[in-house]
Amino acid sequence: MKGNEVVNDVLEKLQEINNNLMEAIKTTESEFSTATVDLPSFDNVDMELLLGKDECPQSESMLTKVANSMKAQKERVAQLLAEADIMLLEYDHIKKGTIA
Repeated sequence: MKGNEVVNDVLEKLQEINNNLMEAIKTTESEFSTATVDLPSFDNVDMELLLGKDECPQSESMLTKVANSMKAQKERVAQLLAEADIMLLEYDHIKKGTIA
């Protein structure tokens, strides 16, 4: 029975990882998103001239924020895939009877 519990735990974790991965993939595959539609590059100086200094904060540009968001999303997908690999290795060990 203990072996079945371990397998069930592994399967639950794999299902959780799969759900998270599917959710992460959905956000990158939307019809119109920052991942599928290129944003035009805006120069902060040009935007200051257009809108005035009060309307343009000196923080990072929207393009940089989008790039950072996309990078974080790719890192999340990579993390989920690594977790799935580990869980599949655990399952192989369980299947072969070498539970650690």
